[in-house]
Amino acid sequence: MCPNQELPHVWTINLWNLCTEPCSFGNFTDGLEVLVYTEDKRGHTRTLDILPPQKFRKPKLVSLPLDLKSKKMKSRICWIQKKHGGLNNHIWSIDSIQLLSRLPSIPSHYVQFGLNMNCGTKSDGRVKLEFSTDRGDNWYLVHQPCLPGRCPGQHHTMSSVFKPFEISGWQRVTVPLPYAALTSTTRLRWRQVGGSVQVHWGIDTVFIGSCPKGCGGHGYCKESGCICDFGYSGDTCEETTASHPTSLVEMLSPSADQVLPARFMSIQGATLSYACGVVASGKALVFNGDEMRKAETVDLNTTLSRYLQFSLRIGSESPVSACLSPDRPDEAVILDVSCNGGIMWDTMKMFTASHYTTPRVEFIHLLPSAIGPSCRFRWWQPNHSGHKLDIWALDDISLTSKLYNTISLDVGKLDILDSGVKLHLGEIGSFCGKLNAVRFVKPEHQEESRSITTNAVHIGPSHEVEFELVLGCGQRFSDTVDNSVVLEYSTDHGMNWNKVVSSCLPPQQCPQYQSDSKYSASEFRQWKRVVVPLPAHTWSVTTMLRLHQAQWTPGDSWAVGHLYVGQQCPELCSGHGNCFEGVCRCDPGYSGETCQPIKPLKTHLREDFSRMGELHETWEVVLGGEVVPVKKGCGTILSGESLHFSQAGSRILSTHDMDTRHTDFVEFYLRIGGSNLLSCQGGMKRENSILLQYSLNGGITWELLKELQGDDYRNAK
Repeated sequence: MCPNQELPHVWTINLWNLCTEPCSFGNFTDGLEVLVYTEDKRGHTRTLDILPPQKFRKPKLVSLPLDLKSKKMKSRICWIQKKHGGLNNHIWSIDSIQLLSRLPSIPSHYVQFGLNMNCGTKSDGRVKLEFSTDRGDNWYLVHQPCLPGRCPGQHHTMSSVFKPFEISGWQRVTVPLPYAALTSTTRLRWRQVGGSVQVHWGIDTVFIGSCPKGCGGHGYCKESGCICDFGYSGDTCEETTASHPTSLVEMLSPSADQVLPARFMSIQGATLSYACGVVASGKALVFNGDEMRKAETVDLNTTLSRYLQFSLRIGSESPVSACLSPDRPDEAVILDVSCNGGIMWDTMKMFTASHYTTPRVEFIHLLPSAIGPSCRFRWWQPNHSGHKLDIWALDDISLTSKLYNTISLDVGKLDILDSGVKLHLGEIGSFCGKLNAVRFVKPEHQEESRSITTNAVHIGPSHEVEFELVLGCGQRFSDTVDNSVVLEYSTDHGMNWNKVVSSCLPPQQCPQYQSDSKYSASEFRQWKRVVVPLPAHTWSVTTMLRLHQAQWTPGDSWAVGHLYVGQQCPELCSGHGNCFEGVCRCDPGYSGETCQPIKPLKTHLREDFSRMGELHETWEVVLGGEVVPVKKGCGTILSGESLHFSQAGSRILSTHDMDTRHTDFVEFYLRIGGSNLLSCQGGMKRENSILLQYSLNGGITWELLKELQGDDYRNAK
């Protein structure tokens, strides 16, 4: 019997095995046992247990935990008797099969004990807490962690293997019993593995049984109920006589009279140093020790908190750096939270080196499981390769009700005074289809510049500025002055301003061609989102940003919609959503954490420009060009009509997003000048080259496919 199952979320198999009269079995001989095993889709099998007939003459509950190697997608659980005596001989039957998760939603039974792993000399010996449901024939770990790279399905970090460097002195340990251990014949044992015979460890005050919520991690379990620690009360020791700290702001700066930062219970395997460079400001907490690597806060009252914010770096991109990267998935850094005194930890997020080889500011929205009167947080690395390997660094930790170093302007709420921005010659009002926007429309004070300027904010790695901008709303902008709107920054309190992004275009030599952060009316006739990852030269603790129009005439109206300055949203929302407090608000047609398309994208494009009125069905952007007949523009390019670019301002042709995973090439015909016609001249200088680029994030950043120079395309080809 082999029912198919998906096993990554299954931890326990419970079943009743029946074999009683008149269910005749006959004599016991070798080979009559029943095997329980798993089989994956490739036919690989793994034995879970062997059930000998002599132990099952009466109905008995069998409870089997699934080990990590048995937890695979699309596996099946099988029972097989390879040998028997034929019809009506050596009969067996099973009933009431249950596939269960690891723990009950509210655990009822616990094992609690005092443990000391340092009774004498230092050792590498470990103590395992194990259970048996078959009178000691088979023993299993009460809990084994399920970590990325080693285990599929829902990951967790709970373990019943205790190491000397984790347990310092006498420590109370409270462990919820899993489903697999909830039987009428369960035994528990503590067993030392590894280390020398001289290793000494001690155990005391053992309790096994029903305990309400494990006394909240702040009390002793007794048959009569909980005996709470000092400062805690109630039936489950969850009430505090004095409130825990409600905030956490720790810059991790060294202090001569402070062994631990005030809000931390434990920091292991780390020192303050510059081994991973500047992660936020000054020295960071660098985890490079040879044993446990962990930072754990004290209990905090998070009932009014919304965000946990910190700066993190994991390794580096250089193989010779003092901050060496992890090279295995199971060497990730994990952020956990516990609201019951450390009994159980919920994983909030796992961080892998591939995304954090440069410093990043990370902020976590607190889920309900992280909100309570007594919650603690833990950053740790369960596995690493040893001293000064697989290094990571932590800095600038805060737990607050609002984000630090973030400006989020929601114009619809009319909260300009509290939004961290200042306006000059601007006002709130409707503009270009938006009911509320910061608009610059008044004709007075033409001799002054117009701007929207942020307050000073701490800008660092992985920050961005994002805004919606429109210039003119289809109305003509004056061409007698340079009335562009420029995105600028200042790191000296507004005394000097420079462009956030400087242009680099042919014939300049640069890693990547890009336009500067200067926005003209030809490209912003309608509302358009602009997302700019802030480069390193803008980073400082007092960075100000502004959108600035130095020259203008009374008809040069413009407006700003949504404005956000802060930590980048995941994958910059793929260019299809607004970032708000680190969470993407996706455009219609897109969804998910990174705003992915709901419907499949087109996989091919074919355009001969014969359908003059249907350009925008195929193209996202057509600027500075128009479809012309054969005898106009640059004449016949291949056949029939062509798209001819000759207008003032930006000249851009851009497709919609496409699925190019199975695309091999892009093909088109092009001519750059080279004609006696007035409408097809010029383009001989390299600065007039056409750039063929592609974007993987909705047009936020562009990579070069080919530079098309005029000398190579004087004739159509």
